[in-house]
Amino acid sequence: RDLRMSRGLGDVYKRQISSFCTKNMLPEVWSMHEIGVVRQVLKTVENFAEENGLEKIDTIVLEIGDLSLVIPKYVEDIYNVIIKGTPFEFTKLQIEVVEGQGICRDCKRAFPIVKNEGYCPRCGKRNADVISGRDFLVKEVIVP
Repeated sequence: RDLRMSRGLGDVYKRQISSFCTKNMLPEVWSMHEIGVVRQVLKTVENFAEENGLEKIDTIVLEIGDLSLVIPKYVEDIYNVIIKGTPFEFTKLQIEVVEGQGICRDCKRAFPIVKNEGYCPRCGKRNADVISGRDFLVKEVIVP
């Protein structure tokens, strides 16, 4: 599987929809959430640039948790469409996916949740507290 694709609950729904849509319809139908996310990222970065006197930005680095319900591939695809004709048109996007980690409430072992489909690899129970992988944030703004 593509490691940059989230396997959160939203992805299941989006895959079901994709089977009914043509390729040309996909961005319109299944990326509404990510469109808002990308617009908010650009607004946040624009405000940061203004506050810090930055005239040009080379790269925006996002950190997207595996369990955040934000699909990195969709963010990347939409980003390239939304930035056209804006001050961000030649700005690159870098995405770092953070693996969702949990701690089993029964045996106290830490484990990757998505990789193990929520089941503890030690005791086999599905009873974990999430400790990472839910976040979505602008990690870094790189200037030339």
